[in-house]
Amino acid sequence: GRADTQVKVRGFRIELGEVEGALRAHPAVKEAVVVAKGQGAGDKRLIAYVVPKAEGWPGVSGLRDHVKAKLPEYMVPSAFVALETLPLTSNGKVDRKALPEPESVRPELARQYVAPRTEVETTLAEVWAQVLGLNRVGVQDNFFELGGDSILSLQVVARARRAGLEISPRQLFQKQTVEELAQVAKVALEAGEQKPVEGAVELTPVQQAFFAQERNQAHHFNQSLLLDVAGEVEAAALEKALNEVVKHHDALRMRFDRVDGEWKQHNASVEEAGALKLEQVDLRGAQDVAAQLEQVATRVQGSLELEKGPLVKAVLFELGEKGRRLLVVVHHLVVDGVSWRVVVEDVERACEQVARGEAVELGPKSASY
Repeated sequence: GRADTQVKVRGFRIELGEVEGALRAHPAVKEAVVVAKGQGAGDKRLIAYVVPKAEGWPGVSGLRDHVKAKLPEYMVPSAFVALETLPLTSNGKVDRKALPEPESVRPELARQYVAPRTEVETTLAEVWAQVLGLNRVGVQDNFFELGGDSILSLQVVARARRAGLEISPRQLFQKQTVEELAQVAKVALEAGEQKPVEGAVELTPVQQAFFAQERNQAHHFNQSLLLDVAGEVEAAALEKALNEVVKHHDALRMRFDRVDGEWKQHNASVEEAGALKLEQVDLRGAQDVAAQLEQVATRVQGSLELEKGPLVKAVLFELGEKGRRLLVVVHHLVVDGVSWRVVVEDVERACEQVARGEAVELGPKSASY
């Protein structure tokens, strides 16, 4: 296959031609093109553009089931768009850049739209619509037929929790409609005290295993993200939002001490932890932006302190025409792949609230570790 038709989506390398071939094998499909769209490798999803034959549009459910029968689940497109014709370049090839964005409307599924009937169904339908970018979701619609996947399921769980409902990713895979999921969803129980948690906390088994390795540089065991920052977000607002998130997620204020040969951890108070200072680095006009960015990132990566803290650091890079980037570094003792998505979503939410001059409200919290 050609290199320009090979993409990586959610960790899987996919040959777009294979997916297109599977679609064209459907008796009602005349032409088909598949592209991967999204900001980064972790956000990309497959979009299928289909030109139906004269017999008519086979429907999203029919196309999805057809592809699923021929290819692995990760190669099934998240969205299907029907077109009268495919856009072409001057030399007659498909103009992939001219393909339209999928509309934010509920796709025409095989089943008819059924409106929510209970408060729980209404809440779940609204959460699904927000995560999937749709105008509405019916209670009998299948989450995965609407374009959902394992990554988006984590966002559903987090947003449902903020809305007062307790569900798990496993339940969403087992109960794939709002109607079914509403039957197992529970009203979320708040963890009692919603103020910042302080004091000693037992080490988790994973944390105990980490310290048992007796690492020479235990402070340098991090996870980090480099995020695009919208131009309208002011640095001061971003710094305030980050501080609100650290205040809300108590584990981000954790401190570790070695007492009589044993490691202990405790939640530092907001006052003890101190304010998170957003470092600003101006790389506009720099000759080798990538090298200088990497140099700063390397310094920050190695500067976390287990005992005194902080275990979270952030740097805002000004890159001129290339925009701005936010580097967030967190020690792996207090963050993992799942919690990153919650943290990033909360930072974005806090930024929006700060920009509007509102008090930051991130919803009720459960245990932070």
